[in-house]
Amino acid sequence: MRCLLTLMLAGIGFSLCGQNLLNNPGFENSSSWTTPEYWAGELKIISPGLKGKSCGELKATQQGKKFYGRTYQLIRAESLWGSRFAYSMQAKGTGELYLGFLKYTTNEQGKTVSQYVYSTPLTLKSDEWQEISMTIQPMETNVVRIAPFVEVRGENSVAYLDEGNLVVDRTPGVLLTAIPAHPIIAEGKARPEVAFLLTENGKPVADAGLQVRIGDKIQAGISGKDGRFVIQPGEDGANITVAAEKYGVVEGLFMDRISPEAWSKFDAAARKVKLEKPVSILYLGDSLSDFGRGQNYADKLNFWLNLYNPGKATFRNAGVRGDYITRTRDRMIRGRAFMQERFDNLFDTPYDYIFIFLGHNDTRSRSNENYAKPQISPDVQKAAYKEVINHIRKHSNARIVLVSPTSSNFEQCSKQAEKATEQKKVHSRFGEPAMLEAFDATLRELAKEENLGYLDVYTPTRDLPGKAALFSPVDGVHLTEDGNRFLSGLFLDFFAK
Repeated sequence: MRCLLTLMLAGIGFSLCGQNLLNNPGFENSSSWTTPEYWAGELKIISPGLKGKSCGELKATQQGKKFYGRTYQLIRAESLWGSRFAYSMQAKGTGELYLGFLKYTTNEQGKTVSQYVYSTPLTLKSDEWQEISMTIQPMETNVVRIAPFVEVRGENSVAYLDEGNLVVDRTPGVLLTAIPAHPIIAEGKARPEVAFLLTENGKPVADAGLQVRIGDKIQAGISGKDGRFVIQPGEDGANITVAAEKYGVVEGLFMDRISPEAWSKFDAAARKVKLEKPVSILYLGDSLSDFGRGQNYADKLNFWLNLYNPGKATFRNAGVRGDYITRTRDRMIRGRAFMQERFDNLFDTPYDYIFIFLGHNDTRSRSNENYAKPQISPDVQKAAYKEVINHIRKHSNARIVLVSPTSSNFEQCSKQAEKATEQKKVHSRFGEPAMLEAFDATLRELAKEENLGYLDVYTPTRDLPGKAALFSPVDGVHLTEDGNRFLSGLFLDFFAK
């Protein structure tokens, strides 16, 4: 279900299949593409382009005895191992053109080193646009990031560049699925066997070669006649990633180990959940839903819902980092917002529950406004929520549940803001209790007026002794593993009751 490639700006793990990972792929302006001073070459933006208003002009210059020009951009991504990418560019001009990527790895001393990897060359034509392409598939465990580049070679050579494209390249119809997706066990208990199922168009793929990664160790595997590969997790690591290299698909499994006391508490609540029929859940949210995919609160809740109702609970996590209610509205109704693809075919599934879990970006305040007001005022918040609610009701019969924002470690939020102030940076401050509570008050009003479900996660996260453990020690807002566990318990209680 996931490509396991995640941009690192604010979160972890979402499907990027089909999404162009390049910034400014059409060279419409001078942003994103970089030519360091220690490289040869000159890049500028000219008009017209192949399709857009402009394109990139990359000229070779002399460096020592070589004539070349090179430009790149850094793609910040994790879970690169095993993922396959298709990289292409439209080009014309003179000289030889190469695509390539810088492969950054960590050596035994823990230092990051880079290696150039090149495509086969393309001889440019001055009067005809051509496509050059290559495949990127890092299989080393120490690859930490990649930087795609384009390079022209030859004295007086120049390349005109347009329509760059870098996408996750899975074989269509092939899926690799972990079963269970996120197992949870009590400390001291034996680790259960886990399985990875390889299918193509819904049918098992037998005898397929697999690469199995546990920590930094890799071993070979092969799918059985039923398409399954079964493995017993080792004692030295709970996380497992499997790649079907031939198909470009990767799936990870994160095993959570909790105390026996915590297990007993969750287990008691899970026993109360009686699902008479399959239940499908949609989560709309911000980075608290988007981050930690594969092991966040939604994944943990899914484990507990299925523990005594096997196979009956499924979910889609459509959370988007940085979201606030007006941007959620724009993506849902107007079809234009950051990460628009996250809402593709959003209502194709007949959901039973739709949770809307926002608030921390809505209530952030700006330093250049003296932190005097939230980004989204209560009036704007209420109007935008109503638009979203009405739109959902036109497309779904699901029970809509408004979820309050969590509390925060506001002391840490303030420290972050103070650091930015010292550096004389205009910045946002998150987690202001009064603004979070005003946002929550509006949600409570809406829930009553619109006859919606309501889940309060603010009060429990505010009143918990040692609440700081729930939130990132860096920013005071994002959830730690403890925070995701605690939140999953609040959602589980909602279903248990």
